[in-house]
Amino acid sequence: LELVAPLAAPERPAPQRARAELVRAQVASARHETALALEHLDAAVALGVQRAELALARARLSWDLRRDEDVLALCASVLGEQV
Repeated sequence: LELVAPLAAPERPAPQRARAELVRAQVASARHETALALEHLDAAVALGVQRAELALARARLSWDLRRDEDVLALCASVLGEQV
């Protein structure tokens, strides 16, 4: 987390801050801090993270939590069809 801290500084461009939030979300997920991981994903969205990156991060988190229905719903929303 110390490595991404400079990227999260307010004076940095939004895409860099968004990437820092994605890293923070992955770290929180690895620590089984689900609520915090979702907060960081939401912050990444607010900073304009690309939809594909967000979908992948949410899918990984949902998969880790064994939320199969959430993973399928996310796939359907990204693909625009029923899975």
